[in-house]
Amino acid sequence: MEEIPEEIHKCLSLFEINLKNNKTAYYTGDTIYGTVDINIRKYIKEPSVDIHIRGESFVYWQEPVYVNGLQDIQISKDHQKYWDVKMNLWNNKSDKNETLSIGLHSFPFSIQIPSKKELPSSFESRLGAVRYWMKVSVKQDMENEINKHKPFTVLQKIDINEKQYQYKISNEVEKTMCCFCFRSGALFLSANLERTGFCPGESIPVNCRGRNQARTVIGGMKARLVQKINYTTSTNTKTVEKIVSAIGGNRIEKGRTKVWENQLLKIPVIPPTIKYCPNMKVSYRVQITMVIPNGVDLQFHLPVTIGTIPQKNDDPYAKPLAKFVKCTDGVECFNHSSKTHNFPLQAYTPSMMFVENFVFVSKGLQFREVRLQRSLSNTKQKQEADERRPLIRSSSTNSYYT
Repeated sequence: MEEIPEEIHKCLSLFEINLKNNKTAYYTGDTIYGTVDINIRKYIKEPSVDIHIRGESFVYWQEPVYVNGLQDIQISKDHQKYWDVKMNLWNNKSDKNETLSIGLHSFPFSIQIPSKKELPSSFESRLGAVRYWMKVSVKQDMENEINKHKPFTVLQKIDINEKQYQYKISNEVEKTMCCFCFRSGALFLSANLERTGFCPGESIPVNCRGRNQARTVIGGMKARLVQKINYTTSTNTKTVEKIVSAIGGNRIEKGRTKVWENQLLKIPVIPPTIKYCPNMKVSYRVQITMVIPNGVDLQFHLPVTIGTIPQKNDDPYAKPLAKFVKCTDGVECFNHSSKTHNFPLQAYTPSMMFVENFVFVSKGLQFREVRLQRSLSNTKQKQEADERRPLIRSSSTNSYYT
């Protein structure tokens, strides 16, 4: 009579997935290095160790609908797969003379993340998620196995140093009011940003002008960084917006103009812009508003891109520190799973590239500093050249010439 194998989880005292340098965030095109460490305390008959890496997006929401006067629930969901790799780390069946002895075993692995732009960045929200994870299985047969999951962050490369993110953007609006308190063309609002690409940790310098030629005081100007998420299924769409950062000013007196010059709108640790995900898009904009009491606010928006590769700084003394940090804003927990697609139910907060010690310097000041540095550099070079030139004694005097 064949002996019934003991459950594998009882045969292991250690089962861990360890990533090199405890790294949990990667760019597309990077290689993931790690080990699967297991400690066998009881003999396992012909075990195998496999790793499965997946990248998928899943959106799911419910809405009430009414059919013939009766309320029902409509479910909208969609699943997309971007990355699916399986590897066998150890299989006793490949070599009958080799077995896993009792004790500690470490199985190294390396997997390269695809570099294609269609691989969206990690994202977690209440109605959907873009998630990457690895599942390691230690098994003896199809019915006797133990699994371990480890999520990790993948970031699409969005380099805000590229020219497409360095151009100036502006907008303006004028409002004609036809009521007792206002006269025609009484209100004017304009704003501009020096560039359109930013990273978390930086601040967006907002330049804004609000002119109040009305007969009464109006509310102040506001700038808000707004996150917009578009969810899409084959039958339905849904849009969710969230304010992740904001600044505001005092009232604008009648007949006065208020000017903002490089007012800093701080960017918290938020996920990046996502363009290439079929069922989910994440975009950002700076919303400029002039508050009108008892009326419709004067408002427009300036689209911005939240990137993953920070702006370069050539000054080694003022170079900010950039590192991966878990998102604190613009994310929520996605509490749905799918048995059909093996999408696991797990709480996870993705990471993002964050710029520490960011100090804003206006472009005009940068140009003045560059000119000053060049002038000082030229002066210093001239002084050094003069010092290196030999001294020549004049035959007629005791003076020295250079």
